[in-house]
Amino acid sequence: MSYPSPVVRSLPGYKMSWSVTGTLPIYTAIARNSTVLFNTTETTGHFALDMEGNYSLRAINQFGSDVKAFSVIFTGETAQKSKYLTNTYLGWYPLAHALLA
Repeated sequence: MSYPSPVVRSLPGYKMSWSVTGTLPIYTAIARNSTVLFNTTETTGHFALDMEGNYSLRAINQFGSDVKAFSVIFTGETAQKSKYLTNTYLGWYPLAHALLA
């Protein structure tokens, strides 16, 4: 598995978008420091980076699972909530693909 740097540098409050692809249904969970923030069967969404820490995006379907781990480090004090980060994480097919953008 290859993907860009697993470190996301952000300002507090920026939003990170995510999407998953594969055979439906796909169960998706976002966790920070091993605590699940939310889980869903939606295939796209976004969440605010309100705390630094170790995050993971997990996608599970009938063919398997994929997990992308990344760390968030804040680089400033000002939050600009309309800004989106643009890192892309790729998974495998036909497993559920976990993508962060």
